[in-house]
Amino acid sequence: ATATRSRGSPWRYGVAAASLFFALAIGLQSAVAQQASSALRSKAPEAATIAATAQADGHVRVIVLLNAPDVANQGRPDAATIASIKARAAALQNGILAKHFGDAVNLRPGQGFVRHHSRFEITPGFVINVDATELEALAADPTVKSITIDHLKRTKLLQSLPRKRLGKPQDL
Repeated sequence: ATATRSRGSPWRYGVAAASLFFALAIGLQSAVAQQASSALRSKAPEAATIAATAQADGHVRVIVLLNAPDVANQGRPDAATIASIKARAAALQNGILAKHFGDAVNLRPGQGFVRHHSRFEITPGFVINVDATELEALAADPTVKSITIDHLKRTKLLQSLPRKRLGKPQDL
């Protein structure tokens, strides 16, 4: 008697492959979610995305807002009030930048990436490139209020022309 081999139908293999793909996708998603610490999840609405980007790219550009006294209810501020607000924002920024990056003005260079940072003039916060370790240190700092990923939006030429007083595109 000859032994015959039973072959599964192509449909069965397709279902098995789809199930395997689905399980892998769910597993990867939960692994990315686990990369974000509880401190980061409490301060960053997109914690998993931020952590995954920092891991994959070696760094991520984030907007860091700091806890500061509320100055919004001052009505119409005069020049002295605005100068005071700017000074308080700069002092908060200096403290955090010095604590986490060695110096408030000459920040420690990034490891394998350009540091790039920008301060907000009135808002107590800044934008900065950080690696995963620096991201977690910022998230654990009680002075940090929130961390969000910086989704850079480039202006299109048609949007930038009026801002540069170049007139309308058809006038060029």
